[in-house]
Amino acid sequence: MSKEVKVGLTITLALVALIWGLNYLKGTDLFTSTNNYYAVYNNVGGLVKSNPVILNGFKIGQVEKIEFLEDKSGRMVVKMLINDDVFIPKSATANITSSDLLGGKTIEIIYGDDKTPAPNNDTLKSSVDGTLTDQIKPFKDKAESLVVSLDSLSNSLSTTLNEGSRTSLQRSIANFEKATDGLNELINGPNSKLKLMLANVEHISNSIKNNMDEFDRIMKNFATMSDTLAKANLASTLENANKALAQTNQIMTKINNGQGSLGLLLNNDSLYYNLNNSAADLDKLLIDLKANPKRYIHFSVFGKKQQ
Repeated sequence: MSKEVKVGLTITLALVALIWGLNYLKGTDLFTSTNNYYAVYNNVGGLVKSNPVILNGFKIGQVEKIEFLEDKSGRMVVKMLINDDVFIPKSATANITSSDLLGGKTIEIIYGDDKTPAPNNDTLKSSVDGTLTDQIKPFKDKAESLVVSLDSLSNSLSTTLNEGSRTSLQRSIANFEKATDGLNELINGPNSKLKLMLANVEHISNSIKNNMDEFDRIMKNFATMSDTLAKANLASTLENANKALAQTNQIMTKINNGQGSLGLLLNNDSLYYNLNNSAADLDKLLIDLKANPKRYIHFSVFGKKQQ
């Protein structure tokens, strides 16, 4: 083989390697077979040649060409090169979306309901997502509104809090600090009543815990007493007591009304006066008896008394 042939082959191989390398850097693999698909857009939103075509986040091809339609409508047709081993249905949509925060664009293939495969050189449905600026705009407007509201609030506070108000606010803060210190002293102080109360509660709790057997015995005694009272037919006893009280009430009513011997004795004063008169006469008789015993008692030693 002559030197000229060797040089020609070397240059040819270098050119082939250079072309393949450039296409590889562009994202085109010359040794991979692809299908051509098209999509028509009113606005490509910054899409350029060599932007990726993805399906479910995976790159399946790239943008080959972007050009205006010949109908002078201003619309643009985008040619996509997609690996032929990827299934693309006729109902698929080529959606232009943002790929990063720097404004990069990509075409995302979104499957539809129809599973009929789209042939080579077919035109897919198209759609365009809003730009990142459009997506951020509502948040931007809300942020600006919030800033304006905060500024108005700040101005209102500055106007409202005059010297007297600021003094009152400082006094309130100082009182709050004193109250906080007092509360801290109440809780953590060496003479804390709260600690003493908690200690008493703990002591009572420990006493109850240590005397649980005694409490159990007392509760058992109460249970036994309750059973005894239940067996004693307390209801019947109370009923009998009520009957006895009713009868006593009837007797006392009769006595108050002067019925019966006891009622007559308590309500008729003639017996009192008779007894009183009898006692007075008896008293007079005893006095006379003491004064004139011979009038009532006769003693005769030798015979009958002379009349």
